[in-house]
Amino acid sequence: MKIDKIEPTKKAIIIGASSDIGAALYSDWEKKKWDVVGTYRTLSDSIHNIKKKNANLFECDLSDVKSIEQASSALNKSMSHWDVLVFAPGLQEPVELFSDCDFEKWESSIQVNFTSQLRLLIAYLKIVIKKKKAIHQFFFLLEAG
Repeated sequence: MKIDKIEPTKKAIIIGASSDIGAALYSDWEKKKWDVVGTYRTLSDSIHNIKKKNANLFECDLSDVKSIEQASSALNKSMSHWDVLVFAPGLQEPVELFSDCDFEKWESSIQVNFTSQLRLLIAYLKIVIKKKKAIHQFFFLLEAG
């Protein structure tokens, strides 16, 4: 009699599941029967499609510290251990010559595309470390235009 080895279910968190990359990863891993949770800033068509499948999605505006803290707490309650944590959000603006851009738009882009992602990671890691959970891997996906 052959006994098949049962693989543990992989667990993934996708910050920015509303981005094209985030939505594609979500769909791919869901098809592979992974446990997947994610965040979104905007209710895009891809998020509406994912939500139809009773997905664990949490709103997170990376330009708002309170939203980051709420998302970190919600993610921890939903999945305090992961195999893969992917950061895939981002603002594509401003797209113009640096000398012509509105500084507030540029500053907001840096905040959402970089510093706020680190803020969310640190907040989440503090919770995970307190629970003495193993930290596996995380990825930051950067878009270049």
